[in-house]
Amino acid sequence: MAGPVESDNRHSADRFWLGPVAGLVLLILLGTVYYAVSRPPTAPKPAATLVPVTVSEIASLTFHSQNQTLTLYQSPAQAGGASWRIGAATGEAADSSLVGSFVGGLVTLTASRTLSSSPTAADLKA
Repeated sequence: MAGPVESDNRHSADRFWLGPVAGLVLLILLGTVYYAVSRPPTAPKPAATLVPVTVSEIASLTFHSQNQTLTLYQSPAQAGGASWRIGAATGEAADSSLVGSFVGGLVTLTASRTLSSSPTAADLKA
């Protein structure tokens, strides 16, 4: 006849594997968390620029307003860098650092999202 002592020993033997399995599960969980936290971030795909040209390829800029038009021309690069002129290639000097900064921003302009890869006139009107 089995007494209460023998029954307790059998239950202890049946639960012997719970400690190592719980430890293994905890170790796997901690390893997964460590990997997720310490993993280097993936580099984002560089976005394509909207104006696929370089600063040196831009010869002129034209701005249109209601009744006015302003054209800026880039003179050939000299020792001090390219200079910008107003109205004609030999016209009045423009602030070359300001225009150069504008053009530099223009050639690096990227889209934050794309609505359509080949929009129709109706898409653009909407």
